[in-house]
Amino acid sequence: MRTFIMRVKPALTIWCHQPLAVVYGSDPHVALLKRYARLSGLPYRRLTAPRGAATRWERACFPHGTHFVVEFPPGPISPATALRHARAVLTLSVP
Repeated sequence: MRTFIMRVKPALTIWCHQPLAVVYGSDPHVALLKRYARLSGLPYRRLTAPRGAATRWERACFPHGTHFVVEFPPGPISPATALRHARAVLTLSVP
């Protein structure tokens, strides 16, 4: 991922994990994170990324970008959930 990110230099990166069922981050783009949370149906939590997290590294390399984590609930992700999150990503990424 590091090589890919260094080549692409994304303005927006969303790291997906399980099983906390939250959108979290603490960077200066909190309004965007809250918007994603609203669109996706997950709650937003202002949490600091743990040491060594990819989001911390990205913020250091690309301070003007938005980098945050989406934690899906435990278990399989339904097609409806996947579609809701895909629409949220598209909404955020289209100017």
